[in-house]
Amino acid sequence: MQMAGVFVVVLSVLTSGCRDVRDQVVAAEERGPTPGAAATSEHTWFARSLSGTAVRVAPEPDPPVVGRLRLVLTVEGAVQPSSVDLVSPTMPMHGVVRVPVVNGERGPVADIDVPMEGDWALYVNFADGTETDGIPFTVAAADSVVMEHHHH
Repeated sequence: MQMAGVFVVVLSVLTSGCRDVRDQVVAAEERGPTPGAAATSEHTWFARSLSGTAVRVAPEPDPPVVGRLRLVLTVEGAVQPSSVDLVSPTMPMHGVVRVPVVNGERGPVADIDVPMEGDWALYVNFADGTETDGIPFTVAAADSVVMEHHHH
């Protein structure tokens, strides 16, 4: 649980300059992974599979919103990701949404549809049959939903 506390602190400390941070992250990814490097964006998530494959997940848009969410994966290791699962820990009736990982311009990406705001968890599945622990994240209400309420 100690890591969760650190994650929350990092989230609350890094709150401005998302565009600049993202550009730095992209530049860092082009240089390749740095051993032991900390996340440079508040929404770059890190996880490791049972077999030891490490992966960083950068959501676009950042922060995540309801609707289409692109996940840019940076894998540290030889095993490639095959799919991503989206689950709602608080509302299991949504089931598991599994989407394939495809090769994008900057490496492996997965496009997922987040059906509603709330708490979610991502699992990255690898070709060797392992998966990461759940990566928790929260989706706030989309701006378009907020705007619709003003029109009534």
